[in-house]
Amino acid sequence: PETNQEIQLEGTHNGSRTIAWNYEGQLLAAAAGSGIVWIWDRSGKLLRQVQKKTIDGKKDIRDFLGIDWHPSKNILVTVGDEIRVFDTSGTQLNMFRHREKQAGILTIKWHPSGEFFVTGDYGHADEGIPTLLQFWKQDGTLLREWSESKKEFRNIRWNKQGTMLATASDVLRVWTKDGQLLHAAKSNDNTVLWGVDWTSSSDQMVTVNFDNGKIQSWDNKANLLNTYY
Repeated sequence: PETNQEIQLEGTHNGSRTIAWNYEGQLLAAAAGSGIVWIWDRSGKLLRQVQKKTIDGKKDIRDFLGIDWHPSKNILVTVGDEIRVFDTSGTQLNMFRHREKQAGILTIKWHPSGEFFVTGDYGHADEGIPTLLQFWKQDGTLLREWSESKKEFRNIRWNKQGTMLATASDVLRVWTKDGQLLHAAKSNDNTVLWGVDWTSSSDQMVTVNFDNGKIQSWDNKANLLNTYY
């Protein structure tokens, strides 16, 4: 933004649902369509492409829906129809499904400690498949699960200290590190929130609404402060 210069990334890349920097800010990963993870360095050089594979080793071209790097290691987690853990060489360290009935996972975020991560899925309430917020260890151990959201989880974010988790779905919710619900508030037009993030001081949050373009600010107890159009 300061120099008005841009870096174009190498490769014929057809777009991604999700991108993320590693903890050092040296590697950029994009989880793309056709089941490929792209990894570049900060100069835009393409380092590798990691192709998703089925259990029997065949190419899996289903889209990734979310990606996040470990906060202190070069390990990344991708989500979609299942959860996969990779290192930067492209080696798949783990793969597991988050539920028996199919429901794509839309968002994933490591806790700042690196001890666990949280995922939020789509669910299909009209088909009797509840939307799930789940806390996981890297080895696939399920730590806790919550299933009372009426709509999909589109985005989740930890505050800088890792003491509170904000989730965007039918309701803005604030959770403790241990998954206890602290606060909840609906957007005043009852639509689904698509984006959420914290200020660096952790005293406010901002949400984005895809349906009507609203940006709203909230305090850390989910009290609405301002609405911007």
